[in-house]
Amino acid sequence: MAQRERTRVAFPLLAVLWMATSWITGCAGAPDAPAATRPHADPGEVCATGCSAAPNGGSELTRERYRELIVICADPEASEEAATSALEELLFHGEQTQAWVTELGVGALDADSTRRLAAELARNRVRFDVRLLAEDGAELLRLGERSIPIGHKQHIWPRRALGFEPPEVSGTIQRVGVNHLWARL
Repeated sequence: MAQRERTRVAFPLLAVLWMATSWITGCAGAPDAPAATRPHADPGEVCATGCSAAPNGGSELTRERYRELIVICADPEASEEAATSALEELLFHGEQTQAWVTELGVGALDADSTRRLAAELARNRVRFDVRLLAEDGAELLRLGERSIPIGHKQHIWPRRALGFEPPEVSGTIQRVGVNHLWARL
């Protein structure tokens, strides 16, 4: 009986995962690639070992902090570093910031700054793809490009993998700056 040859997968995982993200502005939903996905329905849900049930970010954007950040963004005397840092904190808390904008308004922000904040908050999804490569460069798995909401836990199951059972990929893409994303997979 002939022995079946097994494909070696190169590890550590960071060496073989390829992740590409690009922004989707105000996307109602991009065409789905051939992979199944579902959002994390309940924060207390017991799920895959790679998924933490703890909320991302670890902190809440309070009413007081929101007002402080808007004042910094509106202050023409604020340094560029302080204004950028304030904007990035507002963007990190995306959905909470949007709720405070709706409830409290934007204070003394000028029209250009208000438009910029609204445009940045509308960038609330990314296109996401993961590939797993063997040591020889052969593609063993590819999720296919997906539209992923920022800040929401996701579970994605590739439909095919070469030589092994397709794994679940779970995690969160979090916005951590004007032009920076962070992924926990």
